[in-house]
Amino acid sequence: MLLLAQEYKKLQCLELQSRKPLFLFIGSNAFNCCTFLSEFLLLAGTQDGNIYQLDVRSPRTAVQVIHRSGAPVMSLLSFRNGFIASQGDGSCFIVQQDLNYMTEITGADCDPVYKVATWEKQIYTCCRDGLVRRYQLSDL
Repeated sequence: MLLLAQEYKKLQCLELQSRKPLFLFIGSNAFNCCTFLSEFLLLAGTQDGNIYQLDVRSPRTAVQVIHRSGAPVMSLLSFRNGFIASQGDGSCFIVQQDLNYMTEITGADCDPVYKVATWEKQIYTCCRDGLVRRYQLSDL
C-alpha cells in the first residue's frame, strides 16, 4: 500500500501491485504528512492541526481525531505503541498507550519543527531555526 497526503483535503491509499485506489479520505484541510501505525491503523496530519487516526478496513470515518492547536502538523512518526508528532508552532509531543498519554518535547520555542526521527532511545528534531535537537529518552 502507498499512502499519499495530498492538498485539497485528500488522503489517498493505493494498492501498488494493481495501481488501483483502495480508498480516499476527505479531511478538514490540506494533508501535510501521514504514516502507518500498524498493519491496519494509520495517522494523517493536516494544515489546520488535526491528526486523524484511520483504520484501512473502514476508512470512511476517523477512529479518532486529535487536535492540540491550530498549527499545521508537520511530521508524524510511529513510535513504540504510539507516535510522535510535530507542529508548525514549535510543539512536539509523544502519544502513547492507546493514544491516551502525552509527553511534551520542548526546545523549539515557536519555530516550526519540520521533522522528527528516532534512533534507539534518542529522538531528533529539526527546526526552522537551523538546529537539530537530540533528546535522550528514559523508559517511556
